[in-house]
Amino acid sequence: MHGWERSLGLLRPDLIGFINLLSTVSVIIICFNQAEYLGITLSRVLDQDCGELIEIIVADDCSTDNTELVVLGFVNHPRFHLVEYIKRKNNLGAKDNFADALSIVKGEYIALCEGDDYWITTHKIELQKQFLDENTDVSLVFHNVEIVDDMGNLSDGFDYKFIDNEEYHDVESFLKFGNKIPTCSVMFRNSSCISEKIKQIHRDVKVLDHIIWLLVLENGRMFRFPQKLGAYRYGVGTYSTKSRGKQYYELIYSYSSCQVNGIFEERVARKIEEKVNGYFRSESLGNIVRLCFRLYRANVNPSWIMGKIKIKIKSLV
Repeated sequence: MHGWERSLGLLRPDLIGFINLLSTVSVIIICFNQAEYLGITLSRVLDQDCGELIEIIVADDCSTDNTELVVLGFVNHPRFHLVEYIKRKNNLGAKDNFADALSIVKGEYIALCEGDDYWITTHKIELQKQFLDENTDVSLVFHNVEIVDDMGNLSDGFDYKFIDNEEYHDVESFLKFGNKIPTCSVMFRNSSCISEKIKQIHRDVKVLDHIIWLLVLENGRMFRFPQKLGAYRYGVGTYSTKSRGKQYYELIYSYSSCQVNGIFEERVARKIEEKVNGYFRSESLGNIVRLCFRLYRANVNPSWIMGKIKIKIKSLV
């Protein structure tokens, strides 16, 4: 056992070390100028106890730091042959970088870990893969994480005390409680349909992970592992440090873009529309005016904006 591995209440410990030969896992690491953290990210993926049936895609979005040198520093690792390093010639942006990586993976399951996060157990992939193998109605699994600040200090993980797997398990509960899914904790079933839909999403969509989870949940429910199997760096990325107003804007902007372009299935699109309409009814008039102005400046469909303004006006009558 590695010195950094934590004591965990593992699922089905009698099956640890077993891997189903009929399914494989693709790990996607997207990164941009994260050389400072990428070494620990990649080392924890390479140290997974899951045999050879894994592929690791490192999608470097034209970093200008030492990202390439960090990756090549693992060239003598006995499992480096499992790594495919993609160095973009031009910066594609997070959405297109991820969409391209997703389009080339071969695994039945996909695990994600951004270049500044990392896993804290060598059994993470096996645990999640085993659960998906045994529960075909589940399309996405995730787990709790430790929070690491920009100084490297640990704090408590995400607070799930008010949510259990009966309350937080599908599209409806995801929209009700919001995105409680750390990217580095996710494994989901691969689907060419999801890959094609992500390609259709506008590159300026701000909350890509949020949209991806909804697309995956079109095909099944989700399940949360209570264990902390990874670490998420809070404050290193951009979204986690933004104001509540900015986060709402980016969420509504992303929803509107996907709705106008018909990204979601009708059932999910209807639930999203109900969520957005509820926000417009309940938020203060001043905040709605500011939001609509920002949406208009971002070239969101004017007809869509006007429809939401009418909803707000009706709520005031």
